[in-house]
Amino acid sequence: MSFPFPPGFVITTDLFANREIINTHPDISAEFDRLLMENLQRMEAHTGLSFGDPQKPLLLSVRSGAPMSLPGAMDTFLNIGLTDEITLRLSQRPNYGWTAWDCYRRLIQSWGMAYGIARDEFDKIMVDFKTRYDVQQKTQFSPLQMREMVTEYKAVLKAHKVHLEQDPFRQLYTSIGHVLDSWNTERAKLYRAKLHIAQEWGTAVIIQKMVLGNISLDSGSGVLFTYADWHRESGICLNGDFTLCSQGEDVVAGLVHTLPISEAQRKQGHSSPEISLEKDFPAIYQRLLRYAGQLIHERNYPHQEIEFTFEGSAEDQLFILQTRNQVIHKSPDYKVLGSSQCKMQALGTGIGIGKGAINGILVITESDIARYQEADQALILVRPDTVPDDMPLLFECQGLLTSRGGVTSHAAVTATRLGLIGVVNCHQLVVNEKDSTCSICKTLLKAGDKISLDAPWDEYIKGIIHCKARIT
Repeated sequence: MSFPFPPGFVITTDLFANREIINTHPDISAEFDRLLMENLQRMEAHTGLSFGDPQKPLLLSVRSGAPMSLPGAMDTFLNIGLTDEITLRLSQRPNYGWTAWDCYRRLIQSWGMAYGIARDEFDKIMVDFKTRYDVQQKTQFSPLQMREMVTEYKAVLKAHKVHLEQDPFRQLYTSIGHVLDSWNTERAKLYRAKLHIAQEWGTAVIIQKMVLGNISLDSGSGVLFTYADWHRESGICLNGDFTLCSQGEDVVAGLVHTLPISEAQRKQGHSSPEISLEKDFPAIYQRLLRYAGQLIHERNYPHQEIEFTFEGSAEDQLFILQTRNQVIHKSPDYKVLGSSQCKMQALGTGIGIGKGAINGILVITESDIARYQEADQALILVRPDTVPDDMPLLFECQGLLTSRGGVTSHAAVTATRLGLIGVVNCHQLVVNEKDSTCSICKTLLKAGDKISLDAPWDEYIKGIIHCKARIT
């Protein structure tokens, strides 16, 4: 069985190791340009699309490929190849009106963030537009409203004097450079130091054809694990997160409320959504299950973490973006919360990560962490989502609670690797970062309050409080 990977190519870590020589030696630099163009032409021949052609544009993802995964620590660019002209032309094609502007919006944001613009500046525009047009989900915006949003995203770049290349080839070259540079960002260096990953390894650059998981409400993207600690039977148990009409960054960046992969996972939850990939997209689910079986049972791979996108509900519309060995932390004995000494009250629900229980002090911002770090108690980071930007804060805490994002988001995966206890995707949680407060249903909490989290995988999710708060 062949795997449906989008066509692409890899610039190996040799480029990183010899980057200075390549950039300064004219003949070697010309050789790199030639190889890059040759591989682009192979992709064009394979796909029937053409990079930079407004009529049939080839769009690319450009991301890192370090020898050991650094989830969320490095730059990623989606939809490279879009320009003002190409996006306008693409939006005029049938069924592409909304998708074209959504793709361009994402490219503008990732481009701006690579130049140091805070994610919050773009998120504020999205929130303002939802209020202005009275919509709950971005899929409810009209194509014209999405185009208007793109104009405001571009205004953010202009305010920061950041130029989005309108030459697709300059876009590609610049994005490759940013991915290589992001190996030495403070976030990436801190991640490697905490996880004891060698600094000198460097990164490869993976360039692939974009798959449009945001083309319709029958499309989507997700990340799944083949092993679940809560599953009672041996063998493969698909579980994880997916979202509809989205691109992969929504799931791994922890930006959205996610949906479960399997029916077993959906039923395991106490606040089960009605949708699961297995029930509502059975052809996609079954094909993923077959791929997992081939990797683990036929090729003897360990349990896997698989990123995927699907452009429709038929099995031939599924694409595997990447797969890696799943990191499994087995802990047969773990702490649980008891209620023998005080009355406990349920607060909210979410998805437990890092199996166990923790009592600690609620913190929301960097200044909160600095204020309570000497309190000789665990710190529980409370955030609206599990975006990679919060990684430095995560390293200073022992617990994590978020309103959005699933178990496969970069921050949740990192939290698990660090041995943190957490709860993600708690729909009832609303975080006010400005004054370091949050509310869960009708309960108001502030930085410094003592809360407790419980993440027992056998119950999956639950929640309680006693003059503190317990949420699972």
